[in-house]
Amino acid sequence: MKLLQIDFKMEGPWGEEMSKAFEGLAQDIATEKDLIWKIWTENQNTKESGGIYLFANEEALDRYLEKHTARLASFGIVNINAKKFDVNVPLTLIDRGKLE
Repeated sequence: MKLLQIDFKMEGPWGEEMSKAFEGLAQDIATEKDLIWKIWTENQNTKESGGIYLFANEEALDRYLEKHTARLASFGIVNINAKKFDVNVPLTLIDRGKLE
């Protein structure tokens, strides 16, 4: 399993407005092959948004990162911070991490 963390500066929308504005995007992301889950992140105070994603494998992560980076660039978002991590499954399970 592979984890991807993405964050970037954004002017909004936030909260409920964000939920409504990006519902279609969330539905599209949900169809990504080998995506296990995504957690959407937002911080209105620092004007940052992004997500944490869990993928079944690195190939799926890389495929999605390329697609999503291009999509964000089409929205005018270019300074994207993306980090890839391995998941330590035994320790994650001890701390109730959901890996399904």
